[in-house]
Amino acid sequence: MSADYNSGSLVNAGKTISEQNINRIIQHSKKYQLKPSFLIAQMFIESHWGDPNISIVGSIDNNWSGISEPFTAPPDLGIRIRRGSAKPTNEGGYYVHFNTLDDYFSAYAFLLSNRNGIYKVEGKSTIEDFCKGLFRVGGAKADYAASGYQHYLSMLVPTYNAIKKQNPNKLEAIDTSTITNERNEFGMFIYYQPQASGTANDIYGVWGNKRFHLNNMDKVGHFKNMVKGATGIDCKEYQWERGSEQIKTVESFTELQKTVI
Repeated sequence: MSADYNSGSLVNAGKTISEQNINRIIQHSKKYQLKPSFLIAQMFIESHWGDPNISIVGSIDNNWSGISEPFTAPPDLGIRIRRGSAKPTNEGGYYVHFNTLDDYFSAYAFLLSNRNGIYKVEGKSTIEDFCKGLFRVGGAKADYAASGYQHYLSMLVPTYNAIKKQNPNKLEAIDTSTITNERNEFGMFIYYQPQASGTANDIYGVWGNKRFHLNNMDKVGHFKNMVKGATGIDCKEYQWERGSEQIKTVESFTELQKTVI
């Protein structure tokens, strides 16, 4: 079973990204089947990981990839933003200011996700396929960069390989790590597990770091309505085997409530 990432910072071309920020990127990437190492390489290209000598926007606005207005994210993500620095006069408009880097990492993972619906990078296992999914040539609805696919590929792949070479085994450790967020918000969903007898299912609802036993279908329906009301989307449901790694992970980060929902 994978574990939290604790192998330290990464370096590239004299720049450093901290273990804390790596863990934040892991946390948000894993919501969407995104390999965090790919995002880390992208963020280096965009701003050298927020280096103020390279990217004023990266340091002042906590915006490591120059996300511009207009930008909106689903309310359930809790991303805090406001208008940021003005863009160059020949471009016009404004960058987005993120209250914290954690807000930015959450926003960037969402931006790339299938939930946002623009790019086709979820589930990609190679940096080349990931890069292709950022552009129309790979099925995206828009090109990620005006410079085009081939130019971006010529930057992203060598950058990824350089980071990998300078930090032996760390990118592999990052991509196989599991992280829960600092507020212990594991998510909102329902999971089913077979009872020991195998004749029926036990049903549980997870709400953040709390777990509820839903012992009848009325409670299941009520829980689903609560999730839909809070997030605006349908409650996810999972069927897991008794004693599976998924259930062990959920149980390790949630507390079973004695109160009836």
